Amino acid sequence: MATYVLVHGAWGGSYGWRLVRPLLQKAGHTVFTPSLTGQGERSHLATPEVNLSTHIQDVSNAIWYEDLSDIILVGHSYGGMVVTGVADRMPERIKHLVYLDAFLPADGQSLFDLGGGRSGQQSDDWRVPPLPSSEPIDAWRAARRVYHPRATLAEKIHLSQPIESRPFSLTYIVATGRPDPSPFFDNCAERLRSNPRWTVREISGGHGMIGTNPDGLVRLFEELFPSDAHGSNGVVSRPSTFAAERESILSAADVLVRSGVLSHSNHGNSSVRLGDDRMLITGASSLYGQTPETLAVLDLEGNVQEGRLQSTSAEIVRMHAIVYKLRPDVGAVIHTHSPMVSTYAMAHQPMPIHYEGLLRMGVHMPVPVAPWGPRGSRESVMYIENAIRENPGCSAVLLANHGLLAWAKDQMSAARLIISLEEAAEMMLRAAHLGGSKDLPAGALDQVRQHMAQFAH
Repeated sequence: MATYVLVHGAWGGSYGWRLVRPLLQKAGHTVFTPSLTGQGERSHLATPEVNLSTHIQDVSNAIWYEDLSDIILVGHSYGGMVVTGVADRMPERIKHLVYLDAFLPADGQSLFDLGGGRSGQQSDDWRVPPLPSSEPIDAWRAARRVYHPRATLAEKIHLSQPIESRPFSLTYIVATGRPDPSPFFDNCAERLRSNPRWTVREISGGHGMIGTNPDGLVRLFEELFPSDAHGSNGVVSRPSTFAAERESILSAADVLVRSGVLSHSNHGNSSVRLGDDRMLITGASSLYGQTPETLAVLDLEGNVQEGRLQSTSAEIVRMHAIVYKLRPDVGAVIHTHSPMVSTYAMAHQPMPIHYEGLLRMGVHMPVPVAPWGPRGSRESVMYIENAIRENPGCSAVLLANHGLLAWAKDQMSAARLIISLEEAAEMMLRAAHLGGSKDLPAGALDQVRQHMAQFAH
């Protein structure tokens, strides 16, 4: 299985890959689709200063912070400018570089130099409106197209050496079925056909093939990179065991991602107990894009027995293990950087329980704060252990200057707990403007339990 990083084109966003992404994930691959600054769900961040270097940094950061390696890096259209810069900055992390009907710049060239972005070349406005398309664009996508920062099209790229001198494979996929010729991409593909360093292939569906022919595109990827489709890559391995436990982690991760309670990067890690001395844990540091193959089996001392861990996941294993060691009743542990809850962690303040929804989940005592220690270090684990011992019966710990560690009997219960904690934190922080949230009355937990029992079947 492989790790894909898919970079969208101008006037687009991560949403452009919404039909491709699930097909690759269903095939067992890990997929990241970062939105470039000023585009998609990050359109509110557009400024005149956003340039090509900004977009290169966007993707480089996604690769670095997720600790991705042996990746298949794909750039569509304007995304070719971006992936070229990324490949120059971090070639050691790339296994295959793919240009999908994309601009391919040489050192010192901008997209304007290559003939692209026509509507922006003659304008002084820092925003470039979407080009009229000769291909049909459905209303859903049309509503999400936004202006593109002009500086990204005008800035020239600077490469330390030609990409052909790098060790990764090079592939150019040119679209067929366009209503009119596209000299930018057709001529590039024709030029590369005679270059032994390049593989050139065709894909039907026009320039917008990521929306009009996603199945064909995924089949082509599988054909181009067969060893990645059937072998080990990055954090993945063969998921031969614990099918139900793997599915429980994936289902809970999906609930957390869709609920919007995670940080912008969807950072987090999740585990389930396997008997008395083992656990199954996410091998990559994002709860988005997990598959059965990205999970690893470890003993509670951190020794990997099946699968692989990225370094960012290996760091936090002891955080999960200490909960299982101290609390035999716990079956699942999840760590997130949920913003509202983490605000209390940043302030080193225990989070009070003023929200009835938490009482209904059996949470009635403030969430304690474990002092800061380097992520996953012996100090941080010791502080977590102390917080649990000093607060028997607690179901979560705030990690000072870091985030949240929560646990429950199973994965879905832990996910619902995190959602309720994030809701409660948001409401309490907002209530601060009205004089602050108030304590629940004494005996509220017992009253809630009695009331719930009346309606239990």
